[in-house]
Amino acid sequence: IIVYAHGGTKDKIIDGAIPINIFKLSGSGFDCNDDPNLVKKFFMKSKSELEGLIGAIGINTNSDVVAYDSSEGVFGRGDLATYVLWVLDILGHDITKLHLLNGQFHGWVKDGGTTGPRGSPSTTSPYVSQNFNESLNTTACLIKNNLNDPDYVWLATIPLPEFDGHHIPCATQIDFEDNHIVPTYGGQFLAPDADLRLKPPGKLSAIYTAKGVTRDKYIATY
Repeated sequence: IIVYAHGGTKDKIIDGAIPINIFKLSGSGFDCNDDPNLVKKFFMKSKSELEGLIGAIGINTNSDVVAYDSSEGVFGRGDLATYVLWVLDILGHDITKLHLLNGQFHGWVKDGGTTGPRGSPSTTSPYVSQNFNESLNTTACLIKNNLNDPDYVWLATIPLPEFDGHHIPCATQIDFEDNHIVPTYGGQFLAPDADLRLKPPGKLSAIYTAKGVTRDKYIATY
């Protein structure tokens, strides 16, 4: 199942869609946007609500899922697609069945991929989590209790100017764009020469190791 991840609730796909079992899923739909006091606006919804959203587009626990973003606006660089995959990971989905389209929709089109209207799931059924792992969702309390612990990394994936403006104390900054071969750095629309494929593993490892983000640490991103 190929999932188009997008940032809003509008039913639109600016660029068309990859015409293979394509289903639309809003990354923002996982958040408690209906909280009238906005206290929990960006908190993740309950397990049952997440299962309902996932099941409604035909994903079951045996599905192979490929997620990708659009190429419109400041989203669409892979951040929303990875968010969808992260939620599936929390729900206990087999991680070997979770995939990110390298290059996103932008790369698909540049490589000559065809586009078409999105489809509708032929069958839907409740998604029943096999191994719900809420520990993957870090809490503010955990951060406060381990703020200065060198074994913990609080990784801000935002541009440096935004990071300089405000960030969690002791946080480390790596722009999400730095993962890409040719970054766009937050422009409203992608530059013609943008290449949203991931850099080679060696270069990615060097970027993260230089900032102290290593596999022996507890890492939480925001």
